[in-house]
Amino acid sequence: MRIQLNKSKMLSFQKKILSSKKKSLKEAFYEVLHSYELIFFLVRRDFVVLYKQTVLGPIWYLLQPIITSFVFLIIFNKFAKLSTYEIPGILFYMIGNIAWVFFSTSFNSVSLTLINNADLYRKVYFCRLAPPIATTIVHLIKFFFQFLLFIALYLILIINGYKTKIDFSILYLPLFLIHLTILVFSIGLLVSSITIKYRDLVFALSFGVQMLMFATPVVYSFQSIPEKFKFFAFINPLMPIFENIRNCLFGAPFIDFNYYLTSLLITLIVLVFSVKNFLNYEKSFIDTI
Repeated sequence: MRIQLNKSKMLSFQKKILSSKKKSLKEAFYEVLHSYELIFFLVRRDFVVLYKQTVLGPIWYLLQPIITSFVFLIIFNKFAKLSTYEIPGILFYMIGNIAWVFFSTSFNSVSLTLINNADLYRKVYFCRLAPPIATTIVHLIKFFFQFLLFIALYLILIINGYKTKIDFSILYLPLFLIHLTILVFSIGLLVSSITIKYRDLVFALSFGVQMLMFATPVVYSFQSIPEKFKFFAFINPLMPIFENIRNCLFGAPFIDFNYYLTSLLITLIVLVFSVKNFLNYEKSFIDTI
């Protein structure tokens, strides 16, 4: 069978010239924009692979925050007597839990992106940033499914008499979620280029992420931290993000702006550094993985 292409279709093909010259941040940004179809395909692929041959499918991902939040409620609220500051315990722990699951799972997945997609990287050239971006989007979509479950439980408690203090500060929620997404992508991308050469780092980081949970307000509030330890909270960029996500959902005052500004500056610095570092490794990591 002969396939004929008219002149307009032939002219639509564009040549991709590969060069050893390192791409600038601007060039990398435009390359990502032009790779939106590839990113969409990778997101769809990851969803299909994740829930293939499962009976309940995505429902498993909804059961996890419910079970974990009830465990936190029993251990930290009933036994340890940690205050939830007039917020229903189940809601207090659930929002912290689903935000943490998003961070930890996204970080682990993005940090292993280059290793897990090694065969794909070797076969053909494409935007190298597409797989880590797609991985982050997949976990962000999972987060929104869990967040809808949180909202449903929130509404049930309101119907049953819980008087929420929610106000216009809820409008800042998308900002904090975008901030968290950029931070986890940046840290994961930075680690991914290092784990290519030092695979032992994967095991160390897995343990480190578990420890980091106790330095982040997942099962407690920033108000619970003694004054002499608040300096350590100040240097944790996750602290103001998690605290403000919870506060804007329940109408509580935001954390001191200096804490949040520090977190924002750290995020921007890590983002620029991680992308530049990734672009430095881009030309050579194929020979390593």
